[in-house]
Amino acid sequence: MGLRTRMENPFNKPVSPPREPAKSDLPANWRPRKPPRDWGPVFVFLAAALALVAWWRFKNSNNFSTATLKVNPSSVIQLGHSAVTTSGASADDSSPAAVKSHEITAQDSGKPGDPTLDDEYRDINQQFYGGKLPTVPVLWEERLAEIGPLIAEGFIEKGLWTSRDNHEFILLNTSLSPDAADTRRVLCHEIVHEYMFSIGEKYEGHGPKFQAELLRLSQAGAFEGIPAAEGEKAGLKAWLDNESVRLEGESAQLNNERFDLEQERGAVDREGEELNQEVRELNQRMSTANAQQSGWPSDQEIAASKARSRAHDQKAAEFNQHLTNFNARIANYDSALGNYNRSVARYNLMIAFPDGLDEANAAHAKQPVVQ
Repeated sequence: MGLRTRMENPFNKPVSPPREPAKSDLPANWRPRKPPRDWGPVFVFLAAALALVAWWRFKNSNNFSTATLKVNPSSVIQLGHSAVTTSGASADDSSPAAVKSHEITAQDSGKPGDPTLDDEYRDINQQFYGGKLPTVPVLWEERLAEIGPLIAEGFIEKGLWTSRDNHEFILLNTSLSPDAADTRRVLCHEIVHEYMFSIGEKYEGHGPKFQAELLRLSQAGAFEGIPAAEGEKAGLKAWLDNESVRLEGESAQLNNERFDLEQERGAVDREGEELNQEVRELNQRMSTANAQQSGWPSDQEIAASKARSRAHDQKAAEFNQHLTNFNARIANYDSALGNYNRSVARYNLMIAFPDGLDEANAAHAKQPVVQ
């Protein structure tokens, strides 16, 4: 048997058992009090039910977004990786960007589409899908600009496809409106999401099926874009960076050379004017001497004037050769510039496919420096 110990009274006094009230101490109408009801489980049940309802509604609101990531350029030209991506909002996605997207789509749900955008949607549907896609309103939405900064610095939300309240609609960022080609690309991108949804691929995102359908639209001429591997895009971007630096340097040299040629031309022209004045004065003196039969310029003066004329002619010939060489360099520069700008256009179409082209990230064509 284990050892038992007796608990001591800390006050060193006997502890009396609780006194039960005598019947004579109680009021006549006294009744035993029931213990209070525990409402905790009820509140837990209600909270769980509300969370389940919210999860179900969010799960049935499928949002896909088209966005472009701006990358701050580190080279002379502004080149960047543009990523127009689609991200499905999950039930537990409570990020600020997802909350803002949900807020915007809730406010736009049920609104009519923009007539021009709706017509373009119908044209694409009819031409490339045989009119089989559902009618989907397409709206301009400037508040998409509020989503990008919540995702990352420099991020621009270009478009958003969503299914909400048992119908789908597409939102396009109003910043696209000045660029018809970019608007077309983003709209086609969102239409592919509509197509995926219509065939039951609700969670395809930007997977292989999505990419294959977007490639089909591109090859069919629905929008401008050049499919290219990441390595090819990276290689072309590196060449553009290097070529831009080279062209900038050559442009600076040509501008300096043009300045020197202008100075040389001025000196040759001034010397030519002085020699012309000298020749006119010599001819006048000879005419006067012939009339007076005296006072002709000396042979030394005439010889010196002729020597200065020959030297001037030599300088003029050298200047003309410098000008010919300069014009040849300008022609080579213009040819390289044309090749660069064509490569810029090709690169821009590469990064436009399949994700869309962002104006601030696009490589901008260079203007001829030497006019």
